[in-house]
Amino acid sequence: MRIENFAYPYGLGSVWRKAQLAKTFRSSRGIIPGINSGVVDLQYLRSTPLINRHIDEERIDGVFDALVDSNGWLIFYGHDVASEPSPYGCTPSLLRYALDAAAKRNVTIMTVAGALLAAGA
Repeated sequence: MRIENFAYPYGLGSVWRKAQLAKTFRSSRGIIPGINSGVVDLQYLRSTPLINRHIDEERIDGVFDALVDSNGWLIFYGHDVASEPSPYGCTPSLLRYALDAAAKRNVTIMTVAGALLAAGA
């Protein structure tokens, strides 16, 4: 299996690391929330926490509404899905809500590699 996409540990990146990682990875993501649209820095992609203590159903709806308006793409990240998640995880119901919110808006769900391919990056 070829690993093409990188996630900065703790979301911490730097200009020097971006240049270094670009030699090995198609993309890298941090933890700055937002939608990737327009001119996108492939070595510091925006991503949004799908973590119970950081996002709720209302904010998920807001993120997806903004996504549709921008014609961009969104990366969610988290560490685990469990009925009692870690401080960096989400419950199955929050994950299901996000999946349903995407389906309701006809948002295609894919991997980062798939999104890069679809975007022609």
